[in-house]
Amino acid sequence: MDIQGLRGLAILLVIALHAGFAPLPGGYVGVEVFFVISGYVVTASMLRKDTKALKFNLRNFYVKRVLRILPSSTAVIIATVFAAVLFLGPAFNSDLFTDAKWAAFFATNFRLIDTGANYFIAGLDKSLLTHYWYLAIENQVYLVYPLMVFVIWRLTPARASRPVLASLLLVSLALSGFWSITMTLSDSVTAYYSPLTRIWELALGGLVALVPLRMNHARTWLRNVTAVLGLATISAVAVLFDASTAYPGYLAALPAFATAAIIWAGTAEKISGPNLWLGFRPLAYLGEISYSLYLWHFGWLYLPTLMPDPPTGWWVLPLQFAGAFGSAILSHHLLENPIRKSRLLNQDGWATLLFAAVCLVLIWDATLAAESLWLNL
Repeated sequence: MDIQGLRGLAILLVIALHAGFAPLPGGYVGVEVFFVISGYVVTASMLRKDTKALKFNLRNFYVKRVLRILPSSTAVIIATVFAAVLFLGPAFNSDLFTDAKWAAFFATNFRLIDTGANYFIAGLDKSLLTHYWYLAIENQVYLVYPLMVFVIWRLTPARASRPVLASLLLVSLALSGFWSITMTLSDSVTAYYSPLTRIWELALGGLVALVPLRMNHARTWLRNVTAVLGLATISAVAVLFDASTAYPGYLAALPAFATAAIIWAGTAEKISGPNLWLGFRPLAYLGEISYSLYLWHFGWLYLPTLMPDPPTGWWVLPLQFAGAFGSAILSHHLLENPIRKSRLLNQDGWATLLFAAVCLVLIWDATLAAESLWLNL
């Protein structure tokens, strides 16, 4: 529940940034929270598997990944393309058709690097699918990471497997962190969107999952102080960082290590203090729907600003929030969960592969249909 609450906090920071909430100009650090949580959850999940069942483990990982990611991501791409065509009129940018195809292959980050699309330059026309860069990086890393973990498990003695994996994660953290700092100084766009500059955050989460059990018995007061400092750090950087901050670079270490500290504080058998507060049900529910909410919120908040005559009035932002949250709730419960929990798809790798192909075809066909509609309006 505390991890769900931490996800809820992260998505609130990201939404605050995209909604233009002035007191939180550094809301983009919520993505660092997501990266570290993801690294922890994925690694902890893999550590619980049968260490010798290489083929089954890989099939199971990729099946669950497809069923978790594709339903909502496909729906949002299709909805965004049609909504943009219908609502933007002459202001519609046909580059969105190309963006949708890149997003379908989870390669949005490379598209943004290629076009030099700086996320933070005011007045620069951002794609309505810009936020898919985060999904792209995660899925690019997870094409390789589980293979690495399960091969280590298969080829190394049980006593050596954790130290070997920890060593590889430490090396990844060091090299990727160094590259992030270097690229931030020379090419900020590539630094922000490259998987090579983000691997260290996922590796950091993985390292928390590998913390020796004897270290999980720290005193309650120490855990509470650690979690408080972690939450205070995330809050502080969300307030103090802004669009002019050289990021990610070394400054990304502040929210990333703060998140790692909070997660570690919650690994005790009985959590208390800040980790207990993070389990507050409304916040934890936000964490539960955070994936769908992340996908839906950007279009609801950004598309109206692109209209030739943007709507104004006190009711606009509440309507946008209601639309984003409503879409996320429906998507999570009526689309994401039923498919993710499908017994047929979970047990049949070929059926899941076919499902992935159908999602890809749907996106491309919908893009072609929307382009035809746009040309005939």
